[in-house]
Amino acid sequence: MTASLRRATGSLTLAAALTLGLAACSSPASDDTGADASPTPAATSAASEPTPTKAAEEPASDDLAEQQAKLESMVAQSQSSIPALYDAFPGMYSNIAITSEGPSTLVYSYQYSEEAVAGATVDQMREGLESVASMLQTGCESQVFPVMTAGGVTVDQKVKYTYATPSGETVWEYVCEPAA
Repeated sequence: MTASLRRATGSLTLAAALTLGLAACSSPASDDTGADASPTPAATSAASEPTPTKAAEEPASDDLAEQQAKLESMVAQSQSSIPALYDAFPGMYSNIAITSEGPSTLVYSYQYSEEAVAGATVDQMREGLESVASMLQTGCESQVFPVMTAGGVTVDQKVKYTYATPSGETVWEYVCEPAA
């Protein structure tokens, strides 16, 4: 592994930790929705009407639409943290994005700069990134998922991390899901 790739992998570890910490800071300021313990209309009707068991387990599409709106709000609030990531890792990334997919997936995308991966192969980059998978999972479990829950994103939570070469080729993708 080249020195620049070792530096990139080491910085990735720090970047992931910083990103997870920033996710915790991005929770909505007024957070009464995540603490509401009253049943949703779908749960109430499932309890009062005889319906198949499967229908009682599936969230109503209105609930998922509301959840997606809350996730998109979290993403919008997180956008202000992107300049801090660039400042923390000057020259490491040419692009950093925080987006959402569907009603429940928070997506962090990193595109390396030419300088950060000079001389490294895609396989070397992938190997370095795979070494931090358990750290990402631990961070999601301890920090990101609780913030998502508090923000109202409670069904099928996921956090996806993608890393790409300077040309945009995906090198590695990792999806965190809550432990069963």
